[in-house]
Amino acid sequence: MDMERKEEIIQATLMLASKNGIDNVSMSQIAM
Repeated sequence: MDMERKEEIIQATLMLASKNGIDNVSMSQIAM
């Protein structure tokens, strides 16, 4: 997976996380 694609996924994940109120621990797990 190239970096640009990963950035898109991270951005989408952050948007979903903010909508769903996911806490920092969950975000750290997703980042891994």
